[in-house]
Amino acid sequence: MDTSQGLSGKQGVDRAIEALRRNYILIGKTHVRAWDAWVVLGAVVGVVFATVLIANRTGEVDSSSAAVPPPPPVQVLAVVSPNGGEAWALKTKQEIRWVGGSKNDRIRIWLVPVATPIPAKPAPAPRPALLANGLPNTGSYFWTIPASTKAGPYLIRICTTRNAASPCTMTDTSNLPFTITPIPPANISPKIGAVSTIPSVIEPGQLVPFSLEATDADNDDLSWSVDWGDGSGVSGGCEIPHQQNRRNWTYNDSHAWTSPGNYIARFTVSDCRGGADWYSFSISVEVERGNLTVSTNTIQHEVAPGSRNALLGGFDVTASGEDILVSQLGIRIGVSGCCGEVSDLTDLEVRDADGHPVEGPKNPVGSEFGNLTFTDTTVFKQGTYRYYLYGNVGVKFAGGQVITIGTIPAEQWVATGVVTGLKIIPLPDLFITIGSTAINGGSLSVMLDATSPPVRLAQAGQETTVSTLRLSVAHEDISLSQLALKIGGSAIPSDFVKFSLWDGATKVGEAVATSSSSGIIVPMSGVTVPRDGDKIITVKAQFANIGIGQPGRPGIGAAVDWDQVNVNGASTTYGVGLQSSSYIYAAGSDTQSAGVIVYRSYPAIAALPIPSNILADAVQKSLYRFSVSAPAGANGISLYKFVFNIATTSDEGTTNDFAISNLRQYAYTNPNFSGDAYATNPLNNGGLSGGRADGPGGGCSAGPPGLTCSLDYALYFNPASPSSSVPEAIYVPPGSTYYFEFKGDVAGAHAGDSAAIQLLGDASFNKLNTPQTVDLAADDDLVWSGNSTTTHSGAAGASGMDWTNGYLIPGLPSQGSRINILSR
Repeated sequence: MDTSQGLSGKQGVDRAIEALRRNYILIGKTHVRAWDAWVVLGAVVGVVFATVLIANRTGEVDSSSAAVPPPPPVQVLAVVSPNGGEAWALKTKQEIRWVGGSKNDRIRIWLVPVATPIPAKPAPAPRPALLANGLPNTGSYFWTIPASTKAGPYLIRICTTRNAASPCTMTDTSNLPFTITPIPPANISPKIGAVSTIPSVIEPGQLVPFSLEATDADNDDLSWSVDWGDGSGVSGGCEIPHQQNRRNWTYNDSHAWTSPGNYIARFTVSDCRGGADWYSFSISVEVERGNLTVSTNTIQHEVAPGSRNALLGGFDVTASGEDILVSQLGIRIGVSGCCGEVSDLTDLEVRDADGHPVEGPKNPVGSEFGNLTFTDTTVFKQGTYRYYLYGNVGVKFAGGQVITIGTIPAEQWVATGVVTGLKIIPLPDLFITIGSTAINGGSLSVMLDATSPPVRLAQAGQETTVSTLRLSVAHEDISLSQLALKIGGSAIPSDFVKFSLWDGATKVGEAVATSSSSGIIVPMSGVTVPRDGDKIITVKAQFANIGIGQPGRPGIGAAVDWDQVNVNGASTTYGVGLQSSSYIYAAGSDTQSAGVIVYRSYPAIAALPIPSNILADAVQKSLYRFSVSAPAGANGISLYKFVFNIATTSDEGTTNDFAISNLRQYAYTNPNFSGDAYATNPLNNGGLSGGRADGPGGGCSAGPPGLTCSLDYALYFNPASPSSSVPEAIYVPPGSTYYFEFKGDVAGAHAGDSAAIQLLGDASFNKLNTPQTVDLAADDDLVWSGNSTTTHSGAAGASGMDWTNGYLIPGLPSQGSRINILSR
């Protein structure tokens, strides 16, 4: 190689070395002064080279290079298996594996015993045993361990040789010892021990349980199989791999043979290692004569004279062995007292539990005593089934009489086995009572039903549900004739227009209010209460109109209840028994319903979603939305005050963490919160802006995760005079809904802060008063008026004795409306 002219010798050499560096990895260089030359050592992939650079004083450079061949690869040898921890049993074939050596090498293998040291005595040197010599280097050798080999710990040593006679070139030994174990003991078969006892005689279709228990000296898990002797059986499987955990030593099963005959049931147990045992049962399946047993299911109850389809008795029939055909079923009847007789019972009929007739109908004969025999053919299926006796009770029967019915099955029943055709004597052979029926007239009772509504508000002039009554009847159906009511609470008759009774959606009675507060008789028609059943009757009242010249009074508590009032010793609530044709008078105590509070009109409130629940700094952020509706057909409603609770939680525990201030109330006519409802928006301006702290409660408490404050704020209104500090009444016309939005300025809010805003309600009733007086009460979170005789609006309208609080307002629970949570 040459360098450019005009360079010194060293400069030329440096440039030549730089050129070499571009193509090779330079390992080092040295200056040989004797030759005035440089020797450079470098490398490229797979090659090591050396270069000699010679330069003269004029800067001319020449070079000579030589490659150094890489060293041959290093040979290795390693035992792979056994390499420590293995357990090989005598007389088993095992694989010895290794890696390394060349394909031309031969392999020599030794078994090296590991000496067990004895305390205070040196261990003797192990004497290896040659297992194989001159093997080809395949990496694997299969060795069957001779039975004469001594059990214990060993190593495998392996080496490579050129031939079977040459010395080892490479050697390796197992890292850790492996163990040669003794020959496993011979398998011991399982033995069946305890077996269950089975019936000596088994009927076709009878399910017979079997239980067997086996033991195994080797603690093997067992497998069972069964041959039932009728062409069916059970085949058990073995586990892979086989376990020795003493499982399946007990076997439980059951079987039914469908046909008579003699069978051999053979049970076989296996240990899945060649050992087995068996046990067999001799099975005799025979047809046995059936049995029929009649047992009492005595029916003791009461019926009214003239009752039709009355329940008079009941009994259970148990057939076993086979189905039983009954061609004759007899009963005995006795009647005590005057005046009905046995012959006054008609259409007696035996029915199954589903009400299907199985015997009869037939009419008995006799006066005080009589017999009745049913001759319909009835098949009683195997098992136990229940049957009932029904019939008509004549009108001649009187209260106090008792009808007793029984049977002697062994004498009065004729039965035959369906399969065997053999005659069967039913049991028992003594008289059993199957029915005892007392004759009593019907009864009627009245009570307040659980569905009767709680106390709530009612609108004058409207018909409103005031209570719900449950009428209960026993012994016979009763057609209701009339029901007595009374007025309760602070109401008087002039507060009502009329009363009505309803059976579901059907009006069944109506009466106009009179001058009486009790014993108000409401005639009824078309209402029958079924025997031993109930009827729910809804009581409604139409309240008198409230207004100038109207009789109704606002704010009264009115209740309408059932009145247990007697005339000539009998209740004025009664009906007619449809079986006895007798008058049935009601029993019970006066009911006490919750009642209603009546106004000319009252508001309904509905909480609405806000645009965003994210707590972020904003001017006049929407905190709460709701609507206020006034019912149609009245004089609208007026509002004087709202109260909101604002509960804030900061993550820093400081009072100045974030703040919600400048609280304002807005009102709109449209559901999209547009169209100002009043002269100005917001409604609280001037001295009323920002809201006022309300009530003694509230405050702040510090603690993890921060400071929590809960404060009530009252909002009053002055849309007509925004600069005034005097609260005004705002008016919602009848049939209208206005939409209100509560807003405030949010400042300093960040992640971890939250606020909960709620419109508050009232838990107790305030009698009508001025708004200012109502505002001083403990429950004063909503102050409103039903505009009984005038329309309250403006500052002048915030007066008069026609105001109350938010108790029972629909949509505004006493604990407050839905809570809005703002957070980020």
